[in-house]
Amino acid sequence: MSFVFLVIVTVLFIWSPVIVLIAISLNGMNIFGEILQIVGIGEGGYFLIWVAALYMAIAAFIAGVFLKKSLINKAKFQKGIIAMLPWLLFTAYMWGRLLWGGTELSFGEYGVFKTFLFTAYSFSTIVILLIYYAFKGSREVIGQIEIPLFIFGLIQALMIIYEGMQIAAVRVTVMDTNPLGLARNMGLGMIAAVGIINIKWLRILCIAVFITGIIMTGSRGPLVAAAIVLFVYFFSGQLKSRQWRFLMPISVVLLIPLLYFLFDYFLAEFFARGSTSFAEHGNVTGRMYLYETALNAFGANPIFGIGVGQYAEVALHDYPHNLILELLAEMGIVGLLLFIIALQPLTTLSFKNHYSMYVLFALISLMFSTDLANAQILVVPSVLALIMMDKLGNEKGDTS
Repeated sequence: MSFVFLVIVTVLFIWSPVIVLIAISLNGMNIFGEILQIVGIGEGGYFLIWVAALYMAIAAFIAGVFLKKSLINKAKFQKGIIAMLPWLLFTAYMWGRLLWGGTELSFGEYGVFKTFLFTAYSFSTIVILLIYYAFKGSREVIGQIEIPLFIFGLIQALMIIYEGMQIAAVRVTVMDTNPLGLARNMGLGMIAAVGIINIKWLRILCIAVFITGIIMTGSRGPLVAAAIVLFVYFFSGQLKSRQWRFLMPISVVLLIPLLYFLFDYFLAEFFARGSTSFAEHGNVTGRMYLYETALNAFGANPIFGIGVGQYAEVALHDYPHNLILELLAEMGIVGLLLFIIALQPLTTLSFKNHYSMYVLFALISLMFSTDLANAQILVVPSVLALIMMDKLGNEKGDTS
């Protein structure tokens, strides 16, 4: 199955390298790092490939400017720069808190690792996305990102379901990858399915498959996020057809038989994980400890935070599993405000179209788990939402 996945990724990459690269960035190096090991490329090689792609994108833009200026849509590029500047400012501040926060400058240090990954996957993906938009000048082309997101998510969901049928486990995974990352990828695929699939029964079936896969990973944050996204879809007017008002109840009905068979060995443990060891950060008591420690760290330096990566020095875990608390603890009020300004939540969560759902799903997921190193799942969709809402296009709509 992993070999088939590699073949599909290769075919999609030939179809549109930039689009697929952005989609891979959104999925993170979770399963892709494992797949690349099939051809002898480890996670270090994956990182180098991504950095090389960034420099190639910048070189292509410079060549387009100097060799043939008509290649670049100047208006879109200028608006893209305006959208990128807040993220540049936040990234610069993050590096500043790393350098002046007392962290040893070694890639083995968590703070350095996190800052490098945020720069490579979140900020660099924004740069590549906006350069690509400046060249293409078309929202429709950018919207093609949903195609690989759907395909990647569906393959991972089918792999999880197949694996789950073979074993009885609370948290099913494949290729020894992080089940949480797989669940987030399936959530992105679910939203993409709603966006690109027009056949009603097929759309409902795909949603049921994605939700089943998320449940089988035992990842509570993405499950809550997916449920809220479907709830918002149901009541936000995104589903304009009256028949689609039955989307949520039908999806639930489809899942009931599956949940019944899973219940004996899966669901009870899934919802009872908080009653075990205090030290395990996956449990409710463990999370409360992480949250309290983050608030104490914030109290020590509320303006600028204690420094990127320094939370790991005062807690039993590298990060508090909550994006807001992580920002407050390590970068203070200044860092949180810079992040909010860059995210533009009043615009990116306006629900004028379904691209806001990517931002909503990512934001909720990051309230339960993971850290800034994997924030591309939120950062990149925020810029994508701006593009698809004409905020980076023309006043009367961008259909070029």
